[in-house]
Parts: sequence; structure tokens; C-alpha cells
Amino acid sequence: MTEEAVLPSRLSGYQKLPPTVSTLSGAVFDPSGKRWAFHDGLSAICVNFNRLSEYATEEFVEAAKVPLIWYAENTEASTVAAIFDNLRVLLVSIATARERLVDEIDAPLLITYRASLSSDKEWKLGGLRAFFKKWYRLGVPGVTGDAVRFLNSIRLKGVRKGTAVLTMDPLKGPLTDVERSAVHAALNDAFAVGQIPLDDYLLAWLCLLLGQRNIQFAMLKVCDISEIDKSDGRKEYVLRVPRVKQATAEARREQFKDRLITPSIGKLWACPPAAYAMKLVIQSSASSSLHIRSENDIPELSAVDCCCKTHAHTRRSIAVPVFWWGRPQKPPLFSA
Repeated sequence: MTEEAVLPSRLSGYQKLPPTVSTLSGAVFDPSGKRWAFHDGLSAICVNFNRLSEYATEEFVEAAKVPLIWYAENTEASTVAAIFDNLRVLLVSIATARERLVDEIDAPLLITYRASLSSDKEWKLGGLRAFFKKWYRLGVPGVTGDAVRFLNSIRLKGVRKGTAVLTMDPLKGPLTDVERSAVHAALNDAFAVGQIPLDDYLLAWLCLLLGQRNIQFAMLKVCDISEIDKSDGRKEYVLRVPRVKQATAEARREQFKDRLITPSIGKLWACPPAAYAMKLVIQSSASSSLHIRSENDIPELSAVDCCCKTHAHTRRSIAVPVFWWGRPQKPPLFSA
């Protein structure tokens, strides 16, 4: 959706929405519904507009869909979900204070909301600044010009980043050297006695070695691992990791970064047992989203397999279906 495409359809009340919306990652959904639900890579996205109906008028909620559609088509789906959550927090705060439904975002409303935030929470309004400005530029009723001028005139503190790492937080911070060594030992011991299969073992080690994003693990193919013969007779193993932040969804396997792999792990990736390779082919063929044209197109870890195995990891723990290390807490997501 372009800005020019929206401006002619400016209406009082409901906005003309496209019949379908295609996200940046290729997911398709119907924007006219009260609930947007789709999968973006390894994440399930749900935007439930019924959660806004208690705090804003129906016309306002429908108008909010237009800029959200633009964000869905031009940014990551997680950005859409974050904007929606921040918008709901704002509406809850203002509607509760005014004891009436919100029908428009204006400067007095934003001033009131900013005053209700502590200095370390100003990022909640900062996260909506670009959204409201885009909303206004699209020509959709719901955000006034004085609201945009107010947002341009103020400076808001961003969310604090890196605190857990800098303070070595025992729950949210990085593993200590002792903890990392314990993970390595437990992983190797479990694999040696057959408690975990080879694919789980390799996936855990890839996370330990590289710390990549979930989608980068899921996009790996057999052709991405290379064995290089050095002049001194040693072998070196290089893994081409697909780049995702610098590329669009359509070009995510066009940009790569070469990463050296520990020889002991690289050998297993370069020469997997025949039974393991066959397992990958069977798993990959079962996924309709994978198109295998040659043996080089066979994924190292199928998207379905990787989704399952990367769903229980945090910076404090590493998990595969059979076992889990970490402090006593619920297993969170892989956050490489």
C-alpha cells in the first residue's frame, strides 16, 4: 500500500481497505476482520482489534488499520505487533482517565499521556511517534496536525538496552564462563550416550557457536557448508549464513556471511550419516513451503524441524526437546 493509493479513498468513518494484505515475509491475511492472524517466519502474529473496542470508537479502530496495513507491508510483522500493543496501552490510559472512548489523537491527549509516563517508560510513546506521523501523512482521519507537531517538538527517552549484559544479570544476562563450560560438557555427554539425536546436537552447537536468529537456522541448506583443504593438510569448515536484516523476504538467500565452524562440529555437518541425510529429505519433502530441485536444496534443518527445536531457548538456557539446561523458570524462546 502506497501513500498515494490511500489518499483518494479518504472517507469520514470507515476506510476502504484492500481485500487482502501481503506482509513483507509473504504471509497473506484479510484486513477487514477484527483479528489479524498469520505466521511470519517462525513467529505466530495475532493482532486482535476487539481488544481496542472498550477504549476507542469503532471508526477510530477501523482507521487505525490503514497505517497498520502499511507497516505490515513494509516492515517486520513483529513491528506491527509492537505498535499495536503500544497503541492499546495508550488508549487504555487515556480512556480510563477521560472516562470515555477515544475518537481522535490530538496534542492535549498526547500531553496527558506523556505526563502519565515515568522517565524510563517514555519509550512507549516514542514507539508510537513514527506510527502517528505515518497515520497523518496517509490522510486518514484519527490523528490531528497539532498532534504531529507536538511529537516533532519533543524529545523522548528510548528503551534501555544492554542492562542485563552490562550487569551480568543472573537470570536475563549472558552465561558465565562456568555455566558455558557446564552446557558444553552436558551437551557432549548427552550425545555420547545417545540421549539426544545428531540433529538436536548440531542445532544446539550452532547456537552456541554462532548465536544466529531462528530464521537463519531454518534457511540453511546443504550447499551452505564447505570443506576447505588448507596448504598444511588441515581442513577448515565454513558455513554460509543467510543474512536477514539487510535483505527483503524475497532476497534472504541472496546475501550471506561466511562463518568458520569448529572442525569437530564441521565434520558432522559436511559428512552426515546416510540415515540422518535421509531423515532430512523426508522431513523437508513433507513441508509444502520448501521447493527441492536438487540435493543442494535439501535443508540442513527443515523449517518445521527447526521451529520445533528452537522454541525453548533463552540467553540463560539452551533447550532441545529431550533436555533443558538453565535456571528454574519456564523455557522461553530461542533468542539468538
